Amino acid sequence: MLSVKNLTKIYKIKGKDVKQVVALDRVSIDFPETGMVFLLGKSGSGKSTLLNSIGGLDTFNDGEILIKGKSSKDFKQSDFDAYRNTFIGFIFQEYNILEEFTIGKNLALALELQGKKADNAAVNALLDKVDLSGYYRRKPNQLSGGQKQRVAIARALIKDPEIIMADEPTGALDSNTGKQVMDTLKKLSQEKLVIIVSHDREFAEIYGDRVIELKDGHIISDNTKHEVAADKSASGVSFIDDKIIHIKKGQQLNKDDLVKINQMIIANTDHQDTIISFDEKPNREIKKTAFITDDGNREVFKSTTKEDVALKNYDPKQFKLIRSKMKIKDAFKMGSSSLKHKPIRLFFTILLSFVAFALFGLADTMASFNVATSTYESLKMTNTHNLPISAVEIDQNGYKSTNGMTKDAAAKIKARHTDYNFFEVINPGKDSYYSSGASYSLNNAEPKDQSSSSYSYGPSIYGMTLSGVLPLDATVATDLKLQLIDGSYPTADDEVVISEHMFNCIKRNYKNIEKFSDLSGKTFNGAGLSKYIDTYYDDEHDVWVSGHNEGAKIVGIVRDDTDVSKYTAEADATNSSNGSMQSFISYYEIQSLTSYGLLNMCYVAPSKYNSLADGYTMSRELKYYLGDEKPDWSSSLYKNYIYTLEQIQKEYDIHKVTRTVTDYWGNHTAETLYYNPSKGDNKPADAETDEQYWNFVDNGLEYIKAGVDINHLQDNQVIITQNFPSYLDDTSDPQALLDGGLKYTIENRNGDTLYEFEVVAITNGYYDIHYSNSYSQWNNEPGYYSNGDMVIMTSNRYQEMFTGCDYLITRLKGNNSDYALVKDLVTYNNNGNGYNVQFSASFQIDNFASMIVNMKQVFLYVGIGFAVFASFLLMNFISISINYKKREIGVLRAIGAGKKDVFSIFFSESFVIAIINFALATIATFVAAFFINRSLYQELGFQITLLTVGIRQIGLLIAVSLGVAFISTLLPVYRIARKNPIDSINNR
Repeated sequence: MLSVKNLTKIYKIKGKDVKQVVALDRVSIDFPETGMVFLLGKSGSGKSTLLNSIGGLDTFNDGEILIKGKSSKDFKQSDFDAYRNTFIGFIFQEYNILEEFTIGKNLALALELQGKKADNAAVNALLDKVDLSGYYRRKPNQLSGGQKQRVAIARALIKDPEIIMADEPTGALDSNTGKQVMDTLKKLSQEKLVIIVSHDREFAEIYGDRVIELKDGHIISDNTKHEVAADKSASGVSFIDDKIIHIKKGQQLNKDDLVKINQMIIANTDHQDTIISFDEKPNREIKKTAFITDDGNREVFKSTTKEDVALKNYDPKQFKLIRSKMKIKDAFKMGSSSLKHKPIRLFFTILLSFVAFALFGLADTMASFNVATSTYESLKMTNTHNLPISAVEIDQNGYKSTNGMTKDAAAKIKARHTDYNFFEVINPGKDSYYSSGASYSLNNAEPKDQSSSSYSYGPSIYGMTLSGVLPLDATVATDLKLQLIDGSYPTADDEVVISEHMFNCIKRNYKNIEKFSDLSGKTFNGAGLSKYIDTYYDDEHDVWVSGHNEGAKIVGIVRDDTDVSKYTAEADATNSSNGSMQSFISYYEIQSLTSYGLLNMCYVAPSKYNSLADGYTMSRELKYYLGDEKPDWSSSLYKNYIYTLEQIQKEYDIHKVTRTVTDYWGNHTAETLYYNPSKGDNKPADAETDEQYWNFVDNGLEYIKAGVDINHLQDNQVIITQNFPSYLDDTSDPQALLDGGLKYTIENRNGDTLYEFEVVAITNGYYDIHYSNSYSQWNNEPGYYSNGDMVIMTSNRYQEMFTGCDYLITRLKGNNSDYALVKDLVTYNNNGNGYNVQFSASFQIDNFASMIVNMKQVFLYVGIGFAVFASFLLMNFISISINYKKREIGVLRAIGAGKKDVFSIFFSESFVIAIINFALATIATFVAAFFINRSLYQELGFQITLLTVGIRQIGLLIAVSLGVAFISTLLPVYRIARKNPIDSINNR
């Protein structure tokens, strides 16, 4: 069954000079199927090394072990674990009982490692067999040395192994207990192979069936016990070496026997006493000591021959190993028991680890800043009920830029959220893309001195800013929860209703207005709601009369539920800014509130709104470039740079763009020329005007592409001014550029091409020629100038680009469906086109989102750093714990446990720590996020929820905690698992 061939083991002793010690030198042994084999020798002879190598507890440098025909050369490391689990039962000199478990569980564990069920009755029966009846629930520390050794024997037997290996099993026992143990092993050797390492020759010869003696790693003798027949009389009495007489039970002596016995007594009288015993116990000891069998024959040792070892032939293909299967609860019990051994270290490990995990959680919370969640929470925090929605363009980095909303963009929102009512807000007075809102004023009213009343840092909450125009009737008022507090709804085109806040602004900025009736005789000026009277020259008084509006009548005041008490209190409390963060934040909050939403909304009759909205062009920033090659940086283009061909023809009566402009100017007087008295321009004399104008026109150049009728442009054709393309300098040939097919490309802000045009004419822009005393800092002399950067296209294309509204507004429902709406709005991205919500916290959210985009990698690495730090902490703790339990690890592996079982034990320990860390870190993350959010709100005035700890963070914390526990366990266990089990047992 078991053989060793040429087994060699060499130890390296490190020191000044590395020395090699040959512990086994090409040792070969064939073991019998059963019987008791002693490995005898002095310390350092190699006997224990041989036993450990045979049992798979130690490695060897050369040679092989053959077990049932299977060579150890074909074994992996895990096969040695399974080999011990399948075939070997170990008994150690130091017992090596697992202190965490009861006696019964120590035995059951060995059986369970084989995947078998440990029946309590079977365990108790085995305990009875080794004289430990009733000891099942006792702990090892309650047993004597002899009892512990019997437990070790029982543990070895519980698996019913074919081989029992014992290393000095009686070395720690008294002689009487030692004999009991040897008697037990002797009985077992009748059915099993028992291999015992001992230095006690007497025991070896008494109990051994074979004694192999080693010295310096070599076998110096190998003797097998043989039975030699004694001299027997006719009656069957055995006479052994003429020194011992053996009379079998029930046998009677004859005369010849008595004569011989008497002669032997006489012959022995001169030397020592003769004892004739009828006591069974002394007789048994005498037989054992004198090597007398029950048949009265003598046992003697002779050199072992092949005939003494009956070897069987085994088929290696039939060789099967039982892989260990430790129960989770057993692993958990062993692992968790280690926690109590180093309580202070455990405390600080958990403390530092959970702090690191909590910081990891905060870093990930910051990195995973969710715009939708933050927006939704901020809407609730700011009590925002009516939600403004603007269109945005989203670049590749996620940055958003606000634009007006096209009809198509508005229709998509309405189609995606049919359960909400969306209103299209227009703002006719908002002419510039960069303008955050239009302004309004009150005609026939005297303004106050604003030096003491205006909010000094940024836009004033009491500023005369108009956020837009909406129609108003009972239905709209119901949908938006508007309350008419004075007057009536508008019905005529020259009637308006203003918000309550706008009325408060009027009271703040104008004298003698305290109540609604004080608006009598005053008119509202703004948002294209009044009739504009052009500037004209009063010949009678010889003065210029500036252009002015004849305003609309204010017929009512409505109240919405926008809460601005925070900002009005700030404005009332201070007259100057201290430059604080709160002031900076308030700047943008007020800007959003006053530029979007119902706070500064003007309401008109539905019929008036329809007329204003018909063909309304929104503010929008586009990009353009000329030529075939796209530059690195495209120039901005706004609607006030663009004219339609129809507009030019209507306003300036241009019938062709050529040098022959006499037809146009011949039908207009000098008074119709654009003139700006506010800049200090004086009206020139007619003659001077004509002369300067014609000089400017004559010096200008116009170029037309051959065969193009510029009075009937196609949708893909444009006319540009000579100043428009920057590269059309003095060295450029405009006509050659036109004839060569000059392209004019318009993009969105993301650089996506929207339209490609063919440039069919280049003009000096005379349709916008005007006179100025000092037009700009570069033109200090009075004269005629053109507005240069202009482009002319068809009305169809212009309407396609700019028709729409400035933004939408809808009433929130106050339930979870609002989150779905908000999430869709802030995450929608269709080829770079998206949406954004506009309320007091919008700027803060957008900036934090941009910051997170830039710092996401930083937060990632910070989080990883904290996780690595926690991993090292836990790894250090597990390493110390493993070192503390090194002996137990070795014992477990000796009785058949594999690397994965050792890992499961210490992972159980790590798991407990990980769960504690996870629980504490989760609580700490929630608490820290709460206080950080509260501090941002209370101390700095942020109206956003910066840190929202959600399922992601909880999931990551548990995953990282367990992951760190896994890695922190794997590496130390890998190191200990590489050790030979005997090194772990001996704490080497």
